[in-house]
Amino acid sequence: MSAASTSEGRPSTLEEAIARQCIDPVVLLHPQGIALPQGLPRDHRQLQATSEIAETLDPPRAGLAVLTAEWLGVAAEQDCLERALAALRDLYAQAVLALADASCPLAPAQWRSLGFLPHWHDENTGLTLQGFNLYDYKHRPDWLNAKHWANPDLWDVYRW
Repeated sequence: MSAASTSEGRPSTLEEAIARQCIDPVVLLHPQGIALPQGLPRDHRQLQATSEIAETLDPPRAGLAVLTAEWLGVAAEQDCLERALAALRDLYAQAVLALADASCPLAPAQWRSLGFLPHWHDENTGLTLQGFNLYDYKHRPDWLNAKHWANPDLWDVYRW
């Protein structure tokens, strides 16, 4: 999908994709000395390590963590990319957006196995915005609700 297409209700620009996912407080994880991605709110904290989220926020969980392609590259060089993504997803943020470029070592199947979904892709630059949201990463089946949890229709039919 190109940056200009909006099929399936997907955002047409990176700024729009990031704006749709913003939850306060926002933290940006990146190595020092890089340009910030456009579309990121101005009131955010810039950090380098996932453990800094717990140290700087109260409660120790960010609403949204945005990862730059450079941060993903540094984490991949240190052989801790998948562990860092899992820690962010599980412990440090409700939602995670990762801006991956063509040099990112994770294949689409690996992103999917970590619970991330593609939100935006630009065929010209090779940038992909992968996202995880704690509250909608898994589709809930119809039968999984409080009304049917104990199957009340069978209470008098079978002996438990």
